[in-house]
Amino acid sequence: MKKKVYLLVTVLIFTFLFTFARAETYNVDCNKKNKTISKALLEANPGDTIIVEGVCNENITITKDRINLIGGVNSLINGGGKDVITLDSVKGIFISGFTIEDGGFGLLVKTSNVTCNDLIIQNNLGYSGIKVENNSHLTLNGSSVKNNKMGIAVYRSSSLAIYDSECSNNSENNFMRLAQKLLTEAAQIPCSTSEYRDGLIIIRDEILMAVDAAESDLENDKTEEWKE
Repeated sequence: MKKKVYLLVTVLIFTFLFTFARAETYNVDCNKKNKTISKALLEANPGDTIIVEGVCNENITITKDRINLIGGVNSLINGGGKDVITLDSVKGIFISGFTIEDGGFGLLVKTSNVTCNDLIIQNNLGYSGIKVENNSHLTLNGSSVKNNKMGIAVYRSSSLAIYDSECSNNSENNFMRLAQKLLTEAAQIPCSTSEYRDGLIIIRDEILMAVDAAESDLENDKTEEWKE
């Protein structure tokens, strides 16, 4: 019996190691002809990493789990007026080091779990810089969401955690969030909207976690609750 258990454990360990040992890295230089992130995503498998250089004029949809999308110096993705990056029913996604601009949505997270570091999400004038919806979770670290039509919209039982990031100079709302509960003594929102109409719109029942309250500024915000 013990031998069978040890054999089973050994098989499971080797299966685990084999699975992660196969992770590959794809290098994409968008300044070269026919090199796109979308093509690399077609070839990539869960656990793989895509490293990107240059200016990428494309619209990206990620439908595979555990993809790491890493930008180099001055990496930029331009959506040409359409949604720039869409995450559709995936988990364990990591995105870092990009400027994301000129989209309907800069980052659209649908039924997914994603961590984003060091992003500049700007000039997405179709709707908002970020939209998180349908039981999704986004963790945003060290990023800037600015100069979009709206800043960040969170819908339908989704959640957002913000660390050391800013959301500012968005023409309509910096945060639009469907929720009933938001602020506690330990959680405030790092955004200032003194020049704009609304700081935070609260409607339903999602969860938002905002960190680094010392850098937060709601003093000039107009925070209100909307009811449908």
